[in-house]
Amino acid sequence: MPHYPVNPPLQGLRWSFPAAIFGICLFWATLSWPAPFQAEPLALVNGTSITQAQLDEAVTRLQRQRVAQVVTEAGDSSESLWEEALEALIGRRLLALKARASGIAVDDREVDAYIEQVRSEYDGEAEYQQAIEGMQLTEADIRERFKSDAAVRKLIEEKVGARVTVTEAEVADFYRAHMDYFVKPGQVRAAHILIRVPANASAEQKKRAWQRIEALRNRLLRGDDFAMLAIEYSEGPSSVRGGDLGYFVRGQVEKPLADAAFSLRVGEISDIVETRLGVHLVRVMDHKPPSAILLESVRDQLGRRLRQEKINREVEIYINGLKSLAQIKIMPGRPRLP
Repeated sequence: MPHYPVNPPLQGLRWSFPAAIFGICLFWATLSWPAPFQAEPLALVNGTSITQAQLDEAVTRLQRQRVAQVVTEAGDSSESLWEEALEALIGRRLLALKARASGIAVDDREVDAYIEQVRSEYDGEAEYQQAIEGMQLTEADIRERFKSDAAVRKLIEEKVGARVTVTEAEVADFYRAHMDYFVKPGQVRAAHILIRVPANASAEQKKRAWQRIEALRNRLLRGDDFAMLAIEYSEGPSSVRGGDLGYFVRGQVEKPLADAAFSLRVGEISDIVETRLGVHLVRVMDHKPPSAILLESVRDQLGRRLRQEKINREVEIYINGLKSLAQIKIMPGRPRLP
């Protein structure tokens, strides 16, 4: 079954909420409203056409959402992908048509606020204009698409969301059933000294870098102050802070640096560590062990997630009802994949 988000999807339990809602809203808005009729549409939904261009965009977005998935049979995967995208286009079109037939209005002030929010994601008006031109859109297109999308959201809230609730017990049950997700990973605070080695460095350049870092390590072993050496010799931006990288978890710094830092005790200095940036020395300043994330700190977020999942299920049921009353025609032949 296709997925019909009415808000940016909440992904997993360690959610990140993207600042740039531009792409998300425009994607679903593109699915929401008919393009001008073309001679050979892929499908007709209550007399409105779904085009190859719309399918191309929908498939591309689905592919981007699944970049982490490994596909071993490209043909089967592509087939299911365009079928899912086309099904989503049809469902979203039915919602848009229903919203229009219901006379759901979107205030111009809502549209103005959205446009300003979109603009704020760019470094100046020129970058904003360049972005929408690159998508072959005008600001008028964005306004109309947002109006359509907002109308669909209001329809869903009216027909589905208004009756969906999540109880305190449901939130607590979900938390208890997934406690392994609610763990703050261990952190380490470390400082480093970096001697840069260019990617195209000659053997002689690499040799000199290693000689410099070895000399610094010998000075540290004799008792020289790490922060003072970092300030004087390190070639990384943290040198002004005595090499202090602050607290970090695995994945936030180069893997060899993380491996070294997490393996050391407080006060210990690493062997020479090599990364794509160059060669480093690492000194650990503090460790924070993994810790549980308390229910109270995520209760509201969990409640929103569970409500959204309920709404998604109810929206599918609502769309199936619209389909049973709609005139839908899928044109013969297989759509061209982007």
